[in-house]
Amino acid sequence: MKKVILSTALVIALAFGATSCEEVKKEADKAGEKMEETSKTVGEEIDEAIDATEKAVDDAVDGTKEVAKDVKEGAKKVVDDTKKAVEDLDDDN
Repeated sequence: MKKVILSTALVIALAFGATSCEEVKKEADKAGEKMEETSKTVGEEIDEAIDATEKAVDDAVDGTKEVAKDVKEGAKKVVDDTKKAVEDLDDDN
């Protein structure tokens, strides 16, 4: 009788142990899936950040070109106005 009780206890312990191992494996698999999803999400966010940075740099370059063009046109106008003023002075003399 003692052997039967011990054998039954052993079978129950092994059953719980096996169930516990299955649960651990399932949880580990879930954790692995979450890590993959998180890695994919982080990768996508990094790609988006890179794209946004490239766009910002391109916009800054374009803006700088526009400012340089405006400065050049403004300087040309100042030179033209100065030439006209000098010519007007020469005409007056």
